[in-house]
Amino acid sequence: MMILFLKLAFHWPSLMKKWELVDNSMVSYGYMPYLNFRLKLLTTVLFVTALVETLLSKSIHLIQSYKCRREEIEGIFEYLMTTVLYKPVFIYTEYSTWKGVLLMIFNTTSTFAWSYGDVFVMIIGIGLALRFRQISRRLRLFLREKISDIDRWREIREDYQRLAILTKTVDNAIGNITCLCFASNLTFIIIQLFNSLRFRKDLIDKFYFFFSFAFLIARTFCVCLYAAWINDESREPIYILADVSSECFNVEVSRFVDQLRYDNITLSGKNLFYVKRGLILSMASAVVTYELIFLQLNAHVLEESNEIANFNMSTC
Repeated sequence: MMILFLKLAFHWPSLMKKWELVDNSMVSYGYMPYLNFRLKLLTTVLFVTALVETLLSKSIHLIQSYKCRREEIEGIFEYLMTTVLYKPVFIYTEYSTWKGVLLMIFNTTSTFAWSYGDVFVMIIGIGLALRFRQISRRLRLFLREKISDIDRWREIREDYQRLAILTKTVDNAIGNITCLCFASNLTFIIIQLFNSLRFRKDLIDKFYFFFSFAFLIARTFCVCLYAAWINDESREPIYILADVSSECFNVEVSRFVDQLRYDNITLSGKNLFYVKRGLILSMASAVVTYELIFLQLNAHVLEESNEIANFNMSTC
């Protein structure tokens, strides 16, 4: 994820210049209402929740290490690194404190980078969707005031076209990030569902698991919803234009309808999938399918884990 954002950073200034040009061309529409509040609230809620989840995870692992390794602090940290968290890593390399600290920093940074990827896609979705909503509101105003001036209809059609081109440009730039966000969320949902069948005796462990799983589901749902909002708002004008009276209908309205009919304005994962509302159901179906396959292939692992947990009631 961090590599993809680093790659995007090289193209970000030119992308923002294109976005600024569209914003300047739509200055007559006014500022998008409550945009700052929406973005700040969304970012704060998601990052605070991610921080709570991370602290809970570290606390559980630390408590487990303390119970299993009642020694000085350095001994507990070593047990945490070599046995609880990064056992596969320290099989191939000798443990040292600096390696453990480095791995901890990398793990925490990666966790927040994953959260930032979801927040980033949601913010892009909100920004573009609200612009499309402004066009829909002006179209409704045209209908109420029975505007027949062909120049004004041309202006709003061109505004929509510029916004559609910007959306496609943004999609090309962030497609890799969108694809990785959805793939990561789908993978972790499947893994968490599988882990939900494991035996857990500690109350704090159960609380952390359900909190983490609920947060993952909610975050994935929000990413789908906000990213799909672009498509929802971009399709709204075609329903409004269907109510244009014959006295206001002109060649620009006809062109606008044709453009709306054949355009597919939405974010995508490098054109592998398109983020629309139906994607939520498609992901749910995929989760069920892959979970059944995962269970079939790893049923023995789950049985062994539960047998060990039932036989040995100690935390270690």
